[in-house]
Amino acid sequence: MIKVYKYEDLPEQLLEEHSTNLFYCPSWLSVLRQHYGCSYYATADVDSGELMFFALIKCIAGQKLVSMPFSDYTCPGLMQPETLKEHVKALRKEFPELPVLLKVSFPDVSENSLSSLGTAEEMGCLHRVNTGRGVNLESSMTPSYKRGVRRARVRGLQFGTNCSYEGLEQFYNLFYELRMKKHGLIPQPFSFFEKVYEQFISKGKGFFIEVWKEGRLLASAIVLKHQNGLYYKWGCSSLSDLVDRPNNLLFYELLHLAQRDGFEYVDLGLSDTKVNKGLIRFKRSMGGTRSDIFTFQYLPENYPHKTMEQFKSIVNSMASIVVASRFDRETTEAFSKTLYPLFA
Repeated sequence: MIKVYKYEDLPEQLLEEHSTNLFYCPSWLSVLRQHYGCSYYATADVDSGELMFFALIKCIAGQKLVSMPFSDYTCPGLMQPETLKEHVKALRKEFPELPVLLKVSFPDVSENSLSSLGTAEEMGCLHRVNTGRGVNLESSMTPSYKRGVRRARVRGLQFGTNCSYEGLEQFYNLFYELRMKKHGLIPQPFSFFEKVYEQFISKGKGFFIEVWKEGRLLASAIVLKHQNGLYYKWGCSSLSDLVDRPNNLLFYELLHLAQRDGFEYVDLGLSDTKVNKGLIRFKRSMGGTRSDIFTFQYLPENYPHKTMEQFKSIVNSMASIVVASRFDRETTEAFSKTLYPLFA
């Protein structure tokens, strides 16, 4: 039998058994709760102990349930699609008036085998690199990737790690410029990354990886630690210095750092299969193994779906106007705090 719990009412044993997922861990849940005001529910099989987490968040039309917002994916472990369908069914019975958004990763499962969950509306993928003891990392890297590493070294680029608040500020300066100038997208506000810093990096659960040249920061990324893995979560690099291949050196050193420190894998995160083809090739070139991520949406009866899509289009247009207007950082931050939650 599937039962719906408030997060606060979950038996402690269930929480401990499912803490292997970074996006279910207390630190990550605290980041989302503190910044976005999420409250959490879980669907749990009282016999097997299998569970799924969902966040109740504000959206354009009120509220919706998401598994999990601003997280790369939900990995339901050994749960089969038919079982997951029952979890969704129990949640929708408890909240018949709310939309439900499900984003899941099943290793080695095709889209056809997920048909019991409905039709996937979006598709992404994640890549992981095995960094276990005895793994020859070089053998999985393509020749062009390794040439990029050599070029970075010849050009005098240097790799390092950082856990300071100054590292956070330096990361965000570069991140802000990349989002606004290259991608034309409004960035998450600095205050969000402050919460990540407080919950992870300041407590020894994460760090910044950086590439420098002659006192200039060329690339930076936030890496989170969770159990036996390292998770690359956000990254950025200087557009004018890509010819020096800072990202090749950044990830090369990250993978070797993970292996030296006894981590079994590096999770390279979510890529959109429609717009991130170059990024997918890059992750594959460093030895990343792909798993697909599927998104399903369940709407209540008579839900004004077309109207909500029009509202979403308006929000996207507003965000584009903010980017095009090139406001100062403080003004952009104010818009970002208002608009970004609506993208979940």
